[in-house]
Amino acid sequence: MAATKRVFMNLSGLDLLGFSGRVGGWFDGSVDKFVNTIHKWNHRHRTRRELLEMEDYILKDIGINRIDAIKEGKKTFWEG
Repeated sequence: MAATKRVFMNLSGLDLLGFSGRVGGWFDGSVDKFVNTIHKWNHRHRTRRELLEMEDYILKDIGINRIDAIKEGKKTFWEG
């Protein structure tokens, strides 16, 4: 439990317990990857939802037909 608190404090930038170098370095890259993945998933979800709401003339302007828009729009956010 104490180690969990230390890691949390270090990752949140508080570092009140002087635990900066030992554990924090292990998690820095992982946290960045996690945040980037969440951002990417949110972007996919939002843009796919918007794609489903577009009018046919807008889809034509961007070179996508309704069938392809529906296929892409129905994908889950974690699908690339």
